Amino acid sequence: MNKTHVMRGLILKDWYGLRSYLVRQVGLVLAMYVVLGFVLKSMSMLPAMMVMVTMMGMLSAFSLDDMCQWNGYACTMNITARQLARARYALYYGALALMMLVSCAVASVLEMLLFSGGQSSAELFLAGFGGGVAVMLIYSLMVAVDIPLFYKLGVEKARLPMTLTFVIPFIAIFPTISYWGPWLEGLDYDAVPWVLAAAAVLALVALCVYISYRVSVNILENKEF
Repeated sequence: MNKTHVMRGLILKDWYGLRSYLVRQVGLVLAMYVVLGFVLKSMSMLPAMMVMVTMMGMLSAFSLDDMCQWNGYACTMNITARQLARARYALYYGALALMMLVSCAVASVLEMLLFSGGQSSAELFLAGFGGGVAVMLIYSLMVAVDIPLFYKLGVEKARLPMTLTFVIPFIAIFPTISYWGPWLEGLDYDAVPWVLAAAAVLALVALCVYISYRVSVNILENKEF
């Protein structure tokens, strides 16, 4: 069986099951936060919320698989655990990246048209794109934790651990800001090697995603359906 066709088929299987739900949810959140952006005179929160709702919507793929016992059925065909996991990760991170780019573009255009305040288009776009990338990296780490949990525990049992992956980082932000705040205020930002720092962060996230993928493959290979 052609590996490319298998991957495409697995991704399309998930997409056909999720597209109506995702379109409704994304449309609703987009409309709500565009209106809120008009009220607050800032569209900066739009990319973060759009990426978050996409990530939450993608979790429904696991519910659909459990409901129709897909993984057990896939084991009867010439589909490997590696292909199952790879397709799910490709769909997840591809959807997050696409939504980040689209929402950053929408937010930047609306900022330029409505709230530029003398700022150049390039500055607004770079600020919006940088914020969107930062948000996606954070959510990428959350997804890297959540996917193996769903494969290992199932949808229902993994809900509490998944919720903790959302709550704990946000709770940890406040004491971190309080502790590092004075140091950050005195930091010479012009002296920071931003390219090197960004490369290090990207490498760390990529490593976490790869480890998550390997763990998911191992879980699927050893799981009895």
